[in-house]
Amino acid sequence: MGQRNNNDMLKTACDIADMRKTAERISGILSAELFDMQSARDVIYEVNIKHPENVDLYNLITFGSAPSQPRSSGVSIASASADNLKQDLIWKRFYLFAKAAGKGAGAIEKEWRERQG
Repeated sequence: MGQRNNNDMLKTACDIADMRKTAERISGILSAELFDMQSARDVIYEVNIKHPENVDLYNLITFGSAPSQPRSSGVSIASASADNLKQDLIWKRFYLFAKAAGKGAGAIEKEWRERQG
């Protein structure tokens, strides 16, 4: 059982490091002099695959819909404008840093709402 706990801890540490690395990559995309829409799309797809719950939580916070009743802005990632992509990246960066810090959905929602004013 001790080996399993060590493996779980290692996986958790690797997952946290990966979340932070992805969030830092998002920061780089957002702060670049020229916004690379393809890189933005790529990282959005990556985060949505690795952390699909981020979409559900965003929809719940933003639209008040339960995960079983998903809603969205109606804009696909492929056809999203630079502004739409930037907004999504800002959420994903925030979400990944919060998740890596061990925050639960309630704390993430509260902090996001406070940041949005």
